[in-house]
Amino acid sequence: MGRRQRQGPQGKLTGAVRLWASGGAGRGEDNRDDAEGFFGVAGDENPADDAPYVVWPENRPALELFLALGTQWRRAGLDGQATGLDYGAIAPTAALMGITTTPELFGDIRDMEQVALEVWQERLERDRPQ
Repeated sequence: MGRRQRQGPQGKLTGAVRLWASGGAGRGEDNRDDAEGFFGVAGDENPADDAPYVVWPENRPALELFLALGTQWRRAGLDGQATGLDYGAIAPTAALMGITTTPELFGDIRDMEQVALEVWQERLERDRPQ
């Protein structure tokens, strides 16, 4: 199955996750409630007043599911670097949240996962002693 083409250079979901992974929205797995409050939904009354980053309503379930998976990162190595999400946790977590899993939703989760991993790798390389 092929990947979807994105609208524009950076999708709203990947932009939201880039901000989350860089610590701008409360660092996910440790501050999930802070992260959820950070993201508004376009179409809400004055979302910019309440949330620094606005996500389209159709993207909200994917973002909420991704944030709920914050404790489901697989880690490796002595430093515990994240290597990816535990995909076995996606469907049960989605079901408990009342979110229907679809190939498109899984693709969104994978896109967000990749962005988070890239941001964390960039930070690791930047902070590595020279």
